Amino acid sequence: MFCTVCMFILYLTFHIQFVRSVRDDKLGLNDKDLKRKRDPIRYALSYSIAVFVIGFLLHLIIATTVDVLLLPENYRDNMNQAAALKIKQLNGKCPMITAHRGLASQYPENTLISFKAAIEHQPDYVELDFRSTVDGHLVCIHDANLNRYLGKQRPGWRDKPTESFTLQELQTLDFGSWKSSEYSNTPVATLKQVIAMFHQLDANSRRPTLMLEHKTGTVEQLLEELDAFTDTKQFIVQSFNWPFLQQLKSKRPDIRIAAIGGGDMSESMMSHILKMDCHAVHWNDQITPQIIDQFHQHGIAVWMYTLNHARQWAYANQIGIDAITTDHCDQLRALQDH
Repeated sequence: MFCTVCMFILYLTFHIQFVRSVRDDKLGLNDKDLKRKRDPIRYALSYSIAVFVIGFLLHLIIATTVDVLLLPENYRDNMNQAAALKIKQLNGKCPMITAHRGLASQYPENTLISFKAAIEHQPDYVELDFRSTVDGHLVCIHDANLNRYLGKQRPGWRDKPTESFTLQELQTLDFGSWKSSEYSNTPVATLKQVIAMFHQLDANSRRPTLMLEHKTGTVEQLLEELDAFTDTKQFIVQSFNWPFLQQLKSKRPDIRIAAIGGGDMSESMMSHILKMDCHAVHWNDQITPQIIDQFHQHGIAVWMYTLNHARQWAYANQIGIDAITTDHCDQLRALQDH
């Protein structure tokens, strides 16, 4: 903002001087025959400076507007505080990458083709959401109803709870056309299918960790699916439902959990999270450097969702975020590898 004000004052000073020169005919602009003969260098230089200053001002205004739209209100203070606290990522490197619902920017979210596309870009985590069907299967669906996915399919089913359908009913639906006709007839993915797909990946390659976000379903249902893993480091369970995580942790202390939340974090919330023995906290961009630093002191990673712009990625990196959740894992990976 300071640079913008300075450049604006500079432009006003130049503009006033330029207008006076034109008015007094010091540049020879009032005489058409002499327009290109009298002091053409001064005219060209003055015009070029004017264009540069206006362009620079527009750039600053656009950049400031983008920052206001994409970043939290106090982002500059946060960056200064993070620098003062010397916050660094727990892994000592740049933030890890979480593929949000797969490569959701290009493919239908939470589907096998979306997960497979994301894996090609070697994210550190692949995140998915799971819900329970009425007959006890865990399926990869984010929304509480099917309205966003169905389009013109089954109008009577759109507003019904996802949990009210059987797996067989969901398997009759197209979960790809809402994204693009290119993905028509994409089936619903079950958690069992996704885990099986991950087991088929080469263990010697850079296999991502599965980030399983609980929406609905019981601890017992989830534990039955998790038995397919040979190592608890292959996955992590996260949820907005903290009591669910505590129940899971009480039955399987070896399972890593992450508490999801958003907004301002109170001292009581932080205290609660610390008592839960979380591996990580998954928060939105309202988390502050002081909170990040406190979690780091307890060895707890801090992840941020859902960031889809390079400015947001840079901000998260500067304030010490350990993992960035994004719909564009391909772009973020390319940026980090560049």
